[in-house]
Amino acid sequence: MALAAHHAAVDGLSFATASRDLESLYHGFATGDATDGALPTLGAGYRDFAAWQARCIEEGSWKDQLAWWRETLAGLPPLARARLPGAGEASGLAGTVTRPLPPDLLIALRRRARAVGATEFMVLLTAWVATLRRCTGQLDFAVITPVGAVVEPTMQGVVGMFLNRVLLRCDCGGSTTLQQLLERMRDVTLGALAHGEPPHEEVLATLDLDAHGRAPLDGRAPLAVSFNLTELSGMQLQLPGLRCKTSSWPRHKTSFDLALYAVSRAGAYEWVLVHDRGLLSTAGAETLLAEVERALAELVAAPHSPAS
Repeated sequence: MALAAHHAAVDGLSFATASRDLESLYHGFATGDATDGALPTLGAGYRDFAAWQARCIEEGSWKDQLAWWRETLAGLPPLARARLPGAGEASGLAGTVTRPLPPDLLIALRRRARAVGATEFMVLLTAWVATLRRCTGQLDFAVITPVGAVVEPTMQGVVGMFLNRVLLRCDCGGSTTLQQLLERMRDVTLGALAHGEPPHEEVLATLDLDAHGRAPLDGRAPLAVSFNLTELSGMQLQLPGLRCKTSSWPRHKTSFDLALYAVSRAGAYEWVLVHDRGLLSTAGAETLLAEVERALAELVAAPHSPAS
């Protein structure tokens, strides 16, 4: 048996919920006790979430948050593809390179995060931003990241697509050291999360940006860049008497030019860089990923090193 779902219908957290429901149902079936595998009654459904969002839009509930986004993203320059060393023409075809994060670097990462009141996400993001800054020479650009949508307590246990996207403006102009850049990205992330209720599409509708938060660049599409910290621990099905495993489907197409994932599994991290094969070769992507890790090592070991 294979359990699969389209991302339009379910996100990662909901997939974990569906997996737990399946475990409960299977346990009831295996023991012959229907009450043992009974699922809790839900107080709402996904259509209630969709109706709530539509009502917020109609009533202007997010007026102040949308105004914050307009001010924050005003004058956001696009990240030019031509600035990426060795960049070719985008094809939409996906390539993937991976790299495990050394355990000692993970320990140092967590120590640095605690020292500045940041999260692991913020430290990893800073390494990505520093690499993009160094590779392109550009000081101001945006990185998209997915976040969980704000939901009512009655929605707990509902399976659906609750992910939202936020644009993190990486204005590095005032950050001369990696430490300052980390503090900047910490504040940027907190600001975005505090104003993250409006759907990504509503934020873009107030600005002249496309689905990836990009403005036109001399008639050519600029770079679309994302970052995502993915937690895979707890995604493994536990069904007595059965062997279960989690598999990743190969990616054939990509909507982002560069999508960096920090995949957390069983207390360890792995870098996964999904890149447009026309834009960047496999060798180029591996070099870029090595640069991200080098920036991270420098950030945690010598935080007062130059950010450029």
